[in-house]
Amino acid sequence: MDLGLTNETAIVTGGASGIGRAIAEGFVAEGARVAVWDIAPNAPEVAAELGAAVLGIVVDVTQPDSIAAALDRTLQYFGGSVDHLVHSAAVASGKFGFP
Repeated sequence: MDLGLTNETAIVTGGASGIGRAIAEGFVAEGARVAVWDIAPNAPEVAAELGAAVLGIVVDVTQPDSIAAALDRTLQYFGGSVDHLVHSAAVASGKFGFP
């Protein structure tokens, strides 16, 4: 499928695992440059696994300073602007029966 994402830049929060990683993989498959933002320390390693057009940044999306630093790094790395943002970061809590 060609979604016309070639050379567009996407940020995927929570992109180091689960649904976020699958979304990042989809963007890569469509030719996009992808910034994988995740609180998990393995975000850079996941990015390396996904390809050369992927940047992995450890970021806490609950902290404005962390977001600002990650955005600055993303823009410096890819240049230009961000075309797509997918917010897939989440934390499970006991509210819904999760531990």
